[in-house]
Amino acid sequence: NEARDFRQLDLWLWRLERACRRHGPVPALRLPVEAQCALLLAMVFRQPRHPLLPTLDHRLHERLDETATSGGQAAIAHALLVNRLWSGRLRDTVPLLLHLARLSEQERQDDSEHPHFASLFLHIGRAVHEFLQGMDEACLATCDAGLTLADDLQATQWQTHLQGFAIAALLASGKATEAGTRLDAMARSLDPGRRFDQVLYYMLRTWHEIDHGWGTAQARTWVEAHLDAAESLGAGIPLFCALHQRMLLAVQEQDWGTARHCCDKAHALAAHWDNPLLAFMCELGKASLAEAICDETAHAHHLESAFRLAREHDFQGAWWWPRDLMSRLCSEALARDIETAHVTLMLRRRPLPAPSRPDLQACWPWPVRIYTLGRFGVLVNGRPFEHGRKLPQMPLNLLRLLISLGGRGISREQVLELLWPDAEGDQGVRNLSVTLSRLRRLLDCHGAIDAADHRLKLDGRYCWVDAWAFERCISEAGKPGTDALPLLESALDHYQGPFLAETESHWAIGMRERLAQRFKDGIDRLCACHEHHRDWQAALVVYQRGLEAFPLMDRYHQGLVFCLLRLERHGEALMALQRCERLFRAYALPLPAWHAEILRRIRS
Repeated sequence: NEARDFRQLDLWLWRLERACRRHGPVPALRLPVEAQCALLLAMVFRQPRHPLLPTLDHRLHERLDETATSGGQAAIAHALLVNRLWSGRLRDTVPLLLHLARLSEQERQDDSEHPHFASLFLHIGRAVHEFLQGMDEACLATCDAGLTLADDLQATQWQTHLQGFAIAALLASGKATEAGTRLDAMARSLDPGRRFDQVLYYMLRTWHEIDHGWGTAQARTWVEAHLDAAESLGAGIPLFCALHQRMLLAVQEQDWGTARHCCDKAHALAAHWDNPLLAFMCELGKASLAEAICDETAHAHHLESAFRLAREHDFQGAWWWPRDLMSRLCSEALARDIETAHVTLMLRRRPLPAPSRPDLQACWPWPVRIYTLGRFGVLVNGRPFEHGRKLPQMPLNLLRLLISLGGRGISREQVLELLWPDAEGDQGVRNLSVTLSRLRRLLDCHGAIDAADHRLKLDGRYCWVDAWAFERCISEAGKPGTDALPLLESALDHYQGPFLAETESHWAIGMRERLAQRFKDGIDRLCACHEHHRDWQAALVVYQRGLEAFPLMDRYHQGLVFCLLRLERHGEALMALQRCERLFRAYALPLPAWHAEILRRIRS
C-alpha cells in the first residue's frame, strides 16, 4: 500500500507513538526484524525526525550481524541504506554497501536455490549511491545488471526503480536520446497502482523535457503532473524534487511569484527534515533565482552556501542534475573562487558542457588546456604532462599544426604534406597514425582529437586553447549590445605574447600575424572604452601593456603620454616622451608628428 500513498503510514506511526508513550520504546524494539525494517522505512518516508528513528536504526545495526539468514541481513542492510540515502548521509552508505557485497558473494558461493536478494539489494543501493556521487557510467552498468537479476528473481517491483536510475544516469551524462528511448519503455510498463513509480517517471520525463528546451509546454505539463502525483504520494523527497523542478521552470519563464512560492516550500521541507542534500539543492535553486532577478549579492551568497555544503558532505551530485543549469552555476562558482577545489572535482567526476561565455571558459577545468601565446604548454587534468626526461616532439608538432590551421576539419592530406612532405608510399599515413596515437596517450583523452572521415580536429568539448579563447573574446566584444569591457580585458589577459614564438615553421606564421593584429585592435578598443568613461588610469595600464608587446607603436606612446597628462603627472609624461624619443632614434626612425607639440605643451 505504501507504494500508492505513503500518507497511510501516519496512522501506524501514531499508534506506535501512543504505545511508546505508555510503555517506552521497548514494544517497537521487540518486534520481528521484518517489522522493524518496515517501521524504519515508514519513518524515513514520512517522519524522518521521529524521536524513535535513531534508536531503531541503532538497534537494527546491532542486529545486522546477529541475524542468521543472509536474506534477513540483506533486508536490514537495505533498510539502513535507504535511511542514509534519503537523509543525505552518503558517506555512511559505504560500509552497508560493503556488507551487502559480502552477503552477495556468500550467496554465490553457497549456490543455493534461494533467491539472491542480497545481490538485488546491493545493485539497488549501489546504483543510487553511484548516481548521487556522479558516477554515471558505473550507475548505468549497475542498473542494467540489476535489471537482469530482478528479471531472474521475478522481482518486478524493483525493475522500474532500477530503470529509473539508469535513465537518470543517461540524462546526467547528456545522453538524452537514449534516455528518451528508455523513458518510452518505462511508460509502457508502469503499474498504475504504484504511485511511487509514477512519481519517478514524471520527474525523469520533466528532466528530459527541460534538457531539450526550457519553457516548453511539454515540460510544464510534466512538472505539473509530477507535483500532483508527489503530493498524493506523501513522501518528502519526491515532493521536494517536484517543487525544485517547478521552481526552476518558473525561473526560466520569469514567473517570479511561482518561483518564490515553490522555493519557499522546498526550503521549508529541507529545513524541517534537516537534510543536507536537499539543502544543497535548495541553495542551488535560490542561486538560480537570484541570478535571474539580477541580485548579485544573493546569487553569490547562495552559490557559496551550496558548494560549501557540497564540500562538507562530499556531494558530487543531487537527486536530479540539469546540465545547462549546473554548468552555469559551477562556472560562476569557479569565476568567483568559491570552493574551487571541490567544484573542479565535481566537474571531473561528472563532466558538463563548458559555459558559452568566453570570459567564464578560462576558469573551467578542461581535461586538456593548451597554451600557445607567449609560451607553449599543455596541462592534462590540471597538471603538466610528463613523458620521462624528454617530451616526444613529433606528437607536439602535430598538436601545434592542428592549432595553427584552426583545429577544425583539417584534411589528412594537408597534414601529411606539411609534416612528412618527403614520405614515400604509405609511410606518411603510417607516421600520422603512430603520431596521432602517441598524442592521444599524452593528452590522456581519446576524444580530444577526432579523426573521422580522414579529417583531424581538436574537440572543443575537451580542449581549451588560449589562442581560440582570445579570438572568441575579441569576436564577442564586437557584437551589438554586448558589454565589451570585460570581454576585451579577458582577451588581453589571454594574450601573453606571440603565437608559438619558438616555432619557425611557415604554417604558424599566418596565425601568429593574425592574432597580433587582433591584439592591436583589442588594445585600441579597450583604450577607447576607458577613455570614453574618462578612466585615464585604466587606459594608461592598457597602453603600457601594448608597448610591452609593440614598443615601436607610436599611437601607444601618444596615448600613454596623453593619459599621464590627464592625470596631471607631468614629470612622468616628460620621461615617457623622452623614452619614446630614444627608442625611435635607436632604430633610426623619424619621430612621430605629435612628439614636438606635446613636448612644447609639457615644457610650457
